[in-house]
Amino acid sequence: MNSNKHVVYDSRNSFARFLKYEFRNSFDFDSYRKFDSFENEIDNYSTILFVIYSEEDLDYFMKIYKKGVKILACTFNYELFCKIQSIYEIPVFDISKLKSEVRLELNPHLV
Repeated sequence: MNSNKHVVYDSRNSFARFLKYEFRNSFDFDSYRKFDSFENEIDNYSTILFVIYSEEDLDYFMKIYKKGVKILACTFNYELFCKIQSIYEIPVFDISKLKSEVRLELNPHLV
């Protein structure tokens, strides 16, 4: 596991692009859009950021969560945000906020 390397699962790749740009000088991010290839690589990273857009993404998230790795959930969907926050004991980020707010909230969890 590389302690400075983070991975983003983002089926639409939009938030992953934001992360790579915003944190380009501080952190190294890889990103995956397809779950099958992502699932096989998670042990190589210190932190997983999992972007959840739909119930299907939530199902994929649960598979990774069960493995006990350091994972952060991110979503634009308020319903999913509340659902994840009530079920799992992990940081959940509302990424519909301003980019500057998201950056400030995420930064301490990536160190």
